[in-house]
Amino acid sequence: MLKWDMKFSQDLLNFKGRVLAAETIYMSREIRINPEKASWDNDLKSNALFQPVSCTNWIFLYGQRDEGVARDLCNALQRVARGLGMEIGNPIVLPVRDDRDQTWVQAIDENTTPETQLVFALMGTNKKQRYDAIKKQCCIRKPVPSQCVLVKTVRMQAKVMAVATKVAIQMSCKLGGAAWAVKVPVKNTMVIGMDTYHDKR
Repeated sequence: MLKWDMKFSQDLLNFKGRVLAAETIYMSREIRINPEKASWDNDLKSNALFQPVSCTNWIFLYGQRDEGVARDLCNALQRVARGLGMEIGNPIVLPVRDDRDQTWVQAIDENTTPETQLVFALMGTNKKQRYDAIKKQCCIRKPVPSQCVLVKTVRMQAKVMAVATKVAIQMSCKLGGAAWAVKVPVKNTMVIGMDTYHDKR
C-alpha cells in the first residue's frame, strides 16, 4: 500500500443497516430456516421434495470389484427416495468387466434405449478422462441424464445414507424435478447463479 501512497484509516465507517427476514423454503410443506445457519439439510430427512420425479428405468454401471459398494448404494438410494417423495426402481445392473474407459462407454451405448431415464456410473477412480468419456457419451451420442459418483465417497458405511440422500436429490432434479423453492414476489423474472472461478488444484 505504501508504494501507492495509500493507507487504511484507523476509524471504521459506521452506517445503519438492516437484517433481512429469513426466507421460507417450500418443500412438501413450508420450512422456516435459522438465518444464522442458512441451512436446511436436516429438513431433507423429514420432508418430501417440492417437485419430486421418480426414476424407474435407469442403468447402473460399476466395476466388478465394487459390487458390494454398488449394492449398498443402490439399496440406500431406494430407501431415502421414499422419504423424498420419489421412487427409485431396480436398475439395469451392468458390472463393467475391465478398467478401460471404452468398456464403460460401450456398456452405455449397448444398453441405453429411448426409455432410459438416467445412466448412473459408480467409478472406482477419479480419472478425468473416464468422467469426460461418460459425459460425452451421455450428452452427445446417447442423450440421457447421467450421474457419476466415486466409490470412495460411499465406501464408508456411516456416510452412505447421507450421500445417497444428496445423490437422490440430484437424480430427481436432473429428471426435471425441483428440490425446493422460495417465494419470488416479482413476476416474469429469472434468477441465475454463476460460478466465476474454480481452483484446479
